[in-house]
Parts: sequence; structure tokens; C-alpha cells
Amino acid sequence: MNLTRTNLACLILGVTTLASTVMGFLPTSSVHYKYATTTTRIQEPFAQFHRDFSIFYQAPSYADREVSFGMADKEVLAKTAKLWDAIFVDARGLEEIAKDSLDRPFVHGHFILQGELNHLHQILPSRSAHIIVFSKMGGRAAKVKATLEKEGYKNVMNAGGLKDVDFL
Repeated sequence: MNLTRTNLACLILGVTTLASTVMGFLPTSSVHYKYATTTTRIQEPFAQFHRDFSIFYQAPSYADREVSFGMADKEVLAKTAKLWDAIFVDARGLEEIAKDSLDRPFVHGHFILQGELNHLHQILPSRSAHIIVFSKMGGRAAKVKATLEKEGYKNVMNAGGLKDVDFL
């Protein structure tokens, strides 16, 4: 067999990948993703190992998400949160809320994302109330905001993610 640079590179890459997989440094074919590929779970026989690759993923800044998701200004959010009729709507799923939630009363708004709007006007009766919607990073909150505005709610703001509203 003639060893060219390409063959040698493939051989080295193959051996490195095989050794890394066996040693538990790389995931096998089955991978569980969390936070946009930042955390992986290794399949058997290395299921006890948990690798965190969050150093490779940097979440977008508030300013970037403010433009992408139409999020409200933090000063405006702070003033609105102090109003007597301010309602917080969490657009995350039940599992996410169970892990970490806001330290104040909020409405679980994941049903709005699923299009289950039958009881919406019973849960949020005032269409003029100030509604602050948040999710994990602001994407789902933007969808809930759009749905609420389509249903006739006038004062709806996207606050971004849970970590963005912790100052309120």
C-alpha cells in the first residue's frame, strides 16, 4: 500500500477517533443534545461519563437577541414590571420550569405555543394588561407575543430569557 499524505491523515484521524471514543472523550453514535449541542451524554459502556462542551457554544448577547426576537428594552421592562397589572408569561415547557423558574407569580404559557387557545381569555382576561413574556432565550417568547397580539392583546413585551428577567 502506498502511503500518501491523504492516506496517512485518514489513518491518523481514524485511530485518534477510535481511541477517543473508546476512552470516552467523543460520543458514540447516539447523542443527547442540550442547549444547542453544548452537552452530550455518552452511550454504553460509558454512560456514567458526562461531557460538557459549553465552552464551544456562546449564547448570543442580549443586543443580538433584541434585534432577532424583537425583545423590549431592559429599562422599559423594569418600569413595566412595577405596574400593578403586569403579568409574566413563561413560554418554556414544564420540564424547564421545574428545573428553574421565576421568583414571582407567572402564567405558564406553553399552551399558547401549542395553539390551545380555548381558555386564553379566562387565564388572561384583560387585553389591556401589561404582559411580559419570556422563555429560555427569547425565541419562543417572540412566538407567544405574536400569538397574543393576534388575539387582541395590546401591551405585550418579549423580555427574552429567564436570565434576562432575573433583575426584575
